Amino acid sequence: MLLGAWAFSLWAWFYGQETLERLREYAVNFKREQERAAAHKYGKTLPEVDEVRLARITEEDPGTAGRTYRPLHNEERLYHEVSQKVLTGEPARELAALWRQMVYDESSGAACYMPHHVVEFRKDGRVICESLVCFQCGNLSLPALFGPTLLGFGDFDGPKKAAADQFLAILDRHLGKHIQKPFKVPVTISTK
Repeated sequence: MLLGAWAFSLWAWFYGQETLERLREYAVNFKREQERAAAHKYGKTLPEVDEVRLARITEEDPGTAGRTYRPLHNEERLYHEVSQKVLTGEPARELAALWRQMVYDESSGAACYMPHHVVEFRKDGRVICESLVCFQCGNLSLPALFGPTLLGFGDFDGPKKAAADQFLAILDRHLGKHIQKPFKVPVTISTK
């Protein structure tokens, strides 16, 4: 870490602050373009699918040998699959159509991102897109060039909120309703 900072400082001294600023701007623009591309390819224009695998996940280990997931920006957390269902044929195509109707925004929603659902779209047995979805904060992960990226979805104040609500209702119907535990907030009681 220290060597990296030293090398970066030397590089900045040699090439100048202006070059550094250009590189930072390029990196930010590159990330935004990757997010836009992911939202377009795996959101609005998701390819045709013939199967959708749905899963509900939780941090509590159910003691079964199901799949585990590590969400973006929460790599220290390990989520365990507690239920899953595979939709095929017309139900899978209808769910994919609803997915395409949701609003995808390269700026993420709120900051919690504690996903409780996994949606995996497949065509001819091949995974096209796997997404970990958090309906609390309106964020989901989508595949991108250098690994998954986090995007906001659902347009929670606008007219397209209905698509996200319908999508969650379908997940709840097939996987059981997810009940979010309240956040544990430390309480200090004063005895003055």
